[in-house]
Amino acid sequence: MSVFIDTGVFYAQIDPSTKGHAAAKKALESILEGLHGRPYTSDYVVDEVYTLVQARTGPPNIARAAIDRILEEDQEPPFDLLRVSEPVFEAARDVLSTYEDHGLSFTDATTVALVDDNAPDHVLSFDEGFDGILPRISPYEVDHMPRTDG
Repeated sequence: MSVFIDTGVFYAQIDPSTKGHAAAKKALESILEGLHGRPYTSDYVVDEVYTLVQARTGPPNIARAAIDRILEEDQEPPFDLLRVSEPVFEAARDVLSTYEDHGLSFTDATTVALVDDNAPDHVLSFDEGFDGILPRISPYEVDHMPRTDG
């Protein structure tokens, strides 16, 4: 069991004014406790989190703190960081063509390509654009997420 964490979950956990703040916070706490297998994210998601936090909050130090929490460079990172290689980049371009009716961002397309390539079981996301492409779990459904022995 493993789960890929999408941008919106990280952002909602950081910003208490978002509708999904409590759900994102609870879902990430549960994931970090190891209840749902190994968590993954990607370098493109980290980029998107930084950009989103900086655009909505202003000061770069808040955005930097957001990505530092994801990467936790001073200790073992809590998330396996998947990197977008040239083949994944090209696969993402194909994903955009194949699923153009889903409204995916390019980062979302890289997520699809990375999950296909690395086999996380689910994507934890508020984004319904993943529906019909990948198994998605909404942070509102954290109590129904498959569990492992931790």
